[in-house]
Amino acid sequence: MGSQTKISDLEPNAEEGNVRTRKESKSRKRPAASARAENELKGRLVGCFERIAESLYARQDEELAELVREDAEVIAQGLVSLTRPFTALRGIVLAIVAIIEPLMAFGRIGRVLLGRMAERRSARAQEPELDVT
Repeated sequence: MGSQTKISDLEPNAEEGNVRTRKESKSRKRPAASARAENELKGRLVGCFERIAESLYARQDEELAELVREDAEVIAQGLVSLTRPFTALRGIVLAIVAIIEPLMAFGRIGRVLLGRMAERRSARAQEPELDVT
């Protein structure tokens, strides 16, 4: 019974002559999972580039911001394609993106808060001091 397949292992609704076992079906799902991981990585990279472009717009560098925004898809797809043959590299890129995303978010918030604090300090320094005597 070593080469025989159990009826319970056959995929339901399989066409005649094209019968696959459940184990074979599971192994064929891996490329779909890989494509899903590639799409996730690409989406996260494009999101990072969009945030970089927004930051550049906020700093009045419209030219560079527009270049980053226009080339975000191409750069992201290039990085995804680069990681395709090297799955270990994909993990490294995902780890870097996982570190950069929160840093960018906190950096934007920190930059705004520091800017507001500097404005308040300069406004207080310009106010005439009242003598209470």
